[in-house]
Amino acid sequence: DEAQLDAYFPFGKALEAWGRSFAQMGIRYRGSTMTLDLLERQNKYSNGFCHWPRCAYVRRDHSLRPSSTNFTSLCDPLQTGSGRVALKTLMHEAGHAAHFANVAQESPLFAQERAPTSIAYAETQAMFLDSLVSDASWRCRYAL
Repeated sequence: DEAQLDAYFPFGKALEAWGRSFAQMGIRYRGSTMTLDLLERQNKYSNGFCHWPRCAYVRRDHSLRPSSTNFTSLCDPLQTGSGRVALKTLMHEAGHAAHFANVAQESPLFAQERAPTSIAYAETQAMFLDSLVSDASWRCRYAL
């Protein structure tokens, strides 16, 4: 029941849960610049998404050019259950951001969500990470 779980998922703690979870798993963003848009507002597209104005890639001198990413989540702090849904969306979109921040190829073509990248490939990490929000062990460690 969403009302019973609501107390464990206040969105005010979502950034901390995300940061602690990803840090414990060794997920890094390798110098990426990230812009997060996490709260609901009028006329905002009602779905999480992530996009990259600048993709990561390895330059000719073998240094990494970090990505720049923007991603959203959906939270209305006054709506029951919004914190859990928003956290799951945050974990998913942050998973995309981490995935593409860590592509170390000599072309930005491999660090973006269009071909040659497949949807299945792009969604694997993101879906694993959003599934943690439903995992009992993760909840005991991060959602209390």
